[in-house]
Amino acid sequence: MKRIVSVAVLLLASFLVVSRAAEPAAAAPAAAGNVIVPGQKDTASGALHALQTWKLGGIGGKWLAIGQPNTLNRDDRAVFRFGVAMYLFRGKVAKAVLQVVVNPQTRGETFRLDHFTGERTVLSAKDLGSAQVEKVTSFEVKKGTPAGLRLSFDVTGQVNRDLEAGFGFSAFRLRSEFAATVGNPDNSPSLISIKNGTLSLTITP
Repeated sequence: MKRIVSVAVLLLASFLVVSRAAEPAAAAPAAAGNVIVPGQKDTASGALHALQTWKLGGIGGKWLAIGQPNTLNRDDRAVFRFGVAMYLFRGKVAKAVLQVVVNPQTRGETFRLDHFTGERTVLSAKDLGSAQVEKVTSFEVKKGTPAGLRLSFDVTGQVNRDLEAGFGFSAFRLRSEFAATVGNPDNSPSLISIKNGTLSLTITP
């Protein structure tokens, strides 16, 4: 009787092993990206033709404006950098996405994202007009676009070039082509402002 029970237990165990082997393997969870958020010393804004407007962290030390914030001054561009030194040993990343949420108040104009081709170990006012950049992309923000516009840019190639060059920072500049060249002919605000805490670089190793 004991022998019959033992055989039955072995048969049941074998059935369970075979059944589990036939089940599809669970998919591995997707690797989460590492989010790099710049600090106050890693962001700044100002005007190309009025360097006295240069402010680390932006207007009031916390508000990055790109365009014509008001009738008295101009902050037609912002510069920012992301620390990528942790990826220098690897020398390359699979993906890098720059993301930001902006609140538009624009007449309808074109903005341009540039990448600095030289390392910015410290941000300075000269970065507002530096020619040491390459164009990433231009994009239009139409009049009447509501607040909370989410922008996303694939900057994998730019970040990898920085890593290959041994840079510890990847730096970018966002500017209003209209405000820099024409100014403010309507004497009224026209800009996009970066919502606090939304500027980030997501790295997939």
